[in-house]
Amino acid sequence: MVGIGIAEVLLLLIVLGIVTGGVYLGVRTLKRLGGGGRERELEAAKREFEREIEARNRRERMGGG
Repeated sequence: MVGIGIAEVLLLLIVLGIVTGGVYLGVRTLKRLGGGGRERELEAAKREFEREIEARNRRERMGGG
């Protein structure tokens, strides 16, 4: 019978935590690297949408809407 003590269980949990953290950081970094273009696209679309809303608001204030 294999005896596993508290020290071994804690060491295993620490190692699993480090591995999980490394995988998480790696995935997050890859998402940032691969998704940078998409983020810029979304930002540009957001700015354009905000400009359209502002233009409509100006027309309504001037009585042209």
